Amino acid sequence: MVNNYPTIGEYNQLIQKKGGNAFKSLNGINLIPSMVAPIKVYLFGSGAFAAVFKGSLNGTNYAIRCFLTADNVAIDRYKIICDYLNDLDASWKTECEFLEDEISVNGNSYPILKMEWLDGLLINQFISNHLSDKNVLTELQKKLVAVSDDLEKHKIGHGDLQCGNIIITGSSSNFQVKLIDYDGMYVPALSNKKSIEKGRSEFQHPKRTMNNFSPEMDRFSFWVMITALEALKVDKTLWLQVMQGGFNTLDNMLFIGQDFEQFNSSKLVNKLYNLNKPSLSFYLDKLNKFCNSSFDEIETPTISNAISQPNIIIHGKEFENLNIHINTNPHGAWVINSNFERLGKTPLTLNKNTYKGEVLIIAFGTQVKKIPIDENCKEVNLNFEEIDKPNILPNPIITSPKPAPPSIQTKKKKSFIETDFFLPICIIGIFAFILALSTIIPRKKTSFSTETISVQAPTAEAPATEAPATQPLAIEAPAIEEVNTELTAIEAPVSAVPPIGEVDNIEGTLIKPDFGQSKEFTDDFNNSPEEVVSLFLNALSDNNCTEAWAHTYNPRWEKKGKSWFCSYEAFGALTKINVRVIQSLNCNYVDAEVYVNYCVEDFYNGNKCFFQKFILQRISDMNGKSKWMISRLLNLQPPIVQ
Repeated sequence: MVNNYPTIGEYNQLIQKKGGNAFKSLNGINLIPSMVAPIKVYLFGSGAFAAVFKGSLNGTNYAIRCFLTADNVAIDRYKIICDYLNDLDASWKTECEFLEDEISVNGNSYPILKMEWLDGLLINQFISNHLSDKNVLTELQKKLVAVSDDLEKHKIGHGDLQCGNIIITGSSSNFQVKLIDYDGMYVPALSNKKSIEKGRSEFQHPKRTMNNFSPEMDRFSFWVMITALEALKVDKTLWLQVMQGGFNTLDNMLFIGQDFEQFNSSKLVNKLYNLNKPSLSFYLDKLNKFCNSSFDEIETPTISNAISQPNIIIHGKEFENLNIHINTNPHGAWVINSNFERLGKTPLTLNKNTYKGEVLIIAFGTQVKKIPIDENCKEVNLNFEEIDKPNILPNPIITSPKPAPPSIQTKKKKSFIETDFFLPICIIGIFAFILALSTIIPRKKTSFSTETISVQAPTAEAPATEAPATQPLAIEAPAIEEVNTELTAIEAPVSAVPPIGEVDNIEGTLIKPDFGQSKEFTDDFNNSPEEVVSLFLNALSDNNCTEAWAHTYNPRWEKKGKSWFCSYEAFGALTKINVRVIQSLNCNYVDAEVYVNYCVEDFYNGNKCFFQKFILQRISDMNGKSKWMISRLLNLQPPIVQ
């Protein structure tokens, strides 16, 4: 058997030239082109192992799969799979026949798979067409579970269930679920083999390996699909494309691989749980359990019997068996779930089934209490000590008088220096002083990283703009500019944030300051928000982009990926970061704001000094440990180009 298979182009050229005569036993089959203008093309699609063409023989349409890569072992697999399926009667099955030495290319003969051509819609297209019909979506859930049961009944595993391999045939009132692409299929005769693929990550368990090859290997994929369908019955907007604010990538069913790897911190999962639907929570709880356990512990897919309505009426009285009421004295405490997401302020009513088995956090200022939610939990009443502003999570970190942070100012009677005419006079005076100074002091150029510079902190009036992770590039990357450090020092006013962070000017390495501002709110890794920002900048200064990436969770950055994050277009070009100021502005149990003033050397984008607010969120990892992550950067004033 020849193992060096033709390319897609070689197959297409042969079929264009000989048509049906290119085949041996299928001689005379009418090949149907997928495109006729501007040129005629016969290829209908291709995968990792085969190219697909369409032909009609005796009034029946067939899919002809011509191999692109295979060895003798793979060919034997196809024979075994087709032989096993030919004796099987199943609604999901697509008829197939393995034909050896069927097509000759460049003097060599190659096998093909002849399969039944299905006229229908891919499952995601079918969902789009029936998104508003809950009955159709429910019926699709039931049929998927039925297919799962039938596969295991006949000791079969498909191995790569995804949108491209599931076709829905028939009408909306009478449709069938069909499976195609049997390359990685398990049948009993292959029990001593391993899988040849792990499938698309959007449908697969994060711990699946090539050793997971059995009739049970599709269970997780089915759970993913019926969960997504349940979610779409509740909220249709989830099916919008990602660029429109939804979760549809056109290749998935809401979920992506990262959701399974970090289930407890997934944006989609949190959104679905917050829909507070018992039937949906049933599926989410199952996925949560499976993602945090081994592949072998995945259960057989089933349809939820959870009650949809929150309350049941018995003898004219409302019996609130699915609700839990949380009250605090005083009111206004935050209720936070295990993912450190705010659910609302007390008094608050939640669906008990959604949070059963979870420990909720009740935070009132600096006071924190935890409550486990179980079957018998109906009402929670907690007492907290009064604080001045019960509706605000205050920053409890300042234990001694400190200068006001840049984003906070108190109202008082205007002094002379605060009047409208004081600023123009100062500007004129400073300009005259600098002009005079420049005429008597020779300019000495050196890299800014060798000087300690004192700068004015941004004021509350300065508008905050989101800091882009990339800077516009010139056609040619500019060299590092030298700057005049003798004239850049500006005396900081009394209201400026004191320079907490210090820098080793020789190596450009951040020296970790003694943080006391928000140590009360350290994460499970014993890091405060300021320390995480410090670790982030320190990693960038050490050219350790992987470590810096580990401290971030910005949706836009996540979408572009780590390779972009570490490229010269983003943070990969930064060297020698000098931190002048780093101080907490606000911090509570779930989010924090940290003011940072720092300068960077950037070979590609030019040297700059930044005045930024780092926004952090407390996120749970897949092991349930909380971690402060940088989710956003805001420019409090435009960067200064050096």
